[in-house]
Amino acid sequence: TLFRSAIVLAGCPGPIDTGDGGDDNTIVVGPKGGLFLRNGYGLDVPAGAFTEEQRIFVTIVDTGIPDVPMRKRISFGYRLSPSALVPKQPLTLFLPWINDRLVAGVDPGTYDMRRQLGTEAYTALPGVKTNMMPVPNVEAKTDKLGLFWVTSPAQPNIARLEIDPEEANLRVGDMQQFTGRIVS
Repeated sequence: TLFRSAIVLAGCPGPIDTGDGGDDNTIVVGPKGGLFLRNGYGLDVPAGAFTEEQRIFVTIVDTGIPDVPMRKRISFGYRLSPSALVPKQPLTLFLPWINDRLVAGVDPGTYDMRRQLGTEAYTALPGVKTNMMPVPNVEAKTDKLGLFWVTSPAQPNIARLEIDPEEANLRVGDMQQFTGRIVS
């Protein structure tokens, strides 16, 4: 609801479909396109992406999603089908992450969105943006439907650890307080 309200208040152009009173798992889109907000995720379909009315079915899954080397999945999977449906213009997908799955110390700017379609196991989508407002999500364009999810580096990118003071001479039993700082 917050995601829906914030997008509406931001004054996004074009029709906005929140699926209220309908099937939250089916998006019906015509030649005019529109912004479709459902269950925390969003799909922006530009005008002309489809020449006639189409139905896109969305299934939210949490299993059967490929592991990505050195990355951790931090969202549910969103399967958009039919995979044979190809838009004439890229669609923009907005996926939220799950706070309990975040890796401590990782910059949200390093999150990405992945797609699985056929033999493509975990293609990283180009031009990904991390949005912190109005609702934290990852935004990416896609020219195909399939299974989508958000990943984070599995470990923080630490360049160095700084300790102050850098040196201390201590005798047995002495105590010294140090201040540590991680530089990514």
